[in-house]
Amino acid sequence: MSLHISTLHRNKRCLLAYQSHRTSKLRDLRFETSIIPPHLKKQLSKQEIEYFKEYDTLLESYQRSLGLSLTSFVGGTLGGEGAPMSNMIEIRVTKKGGAGEIITDDGGTVDLKEGTTHFLKRGDVERMIRMGEVEQVRGGV
Repeated sequence: MSLHISTLHRNKRCLLAYQSHRTSKLRDLRFETSIIPPHLKKQLSKQEIEYFKEYDTLLESYQRSLGLSLTSFVGGTLGGEGAPMSNMIEIRVTKKGGAGEIITDDGGTVDLKEGTTHFLKRGDVERMIRMGEVEQVRGGV
């Protein structure tokens, strides 16, 4: 009986460690992007997708209450695990007909035509990533 109970406790600890690892990866992913890439979404359970959405909502609310963005850092290095090392990301325009012309924070303009890729500040394109007009190719880590 004692061996059986010890085995159950060990299995429970292993499952909890695995679940903790997956939720940690989801939190790290949120610092890279505010949406789950389609290739990763297929590998997540419905509950994990819901966790990601709720974590995103809480993080956005917290950032608004602080009045600053924790997901973009000017100057490059924060050093924390999961946090972006750069606020520059490479994006590809996926919206039919393009996403139009945007004015960046530094006052420049960029014409986002369908199928083109650009290397821009995360803050300049975050809204478009959420709306699905552009997709993050790489960067921010």
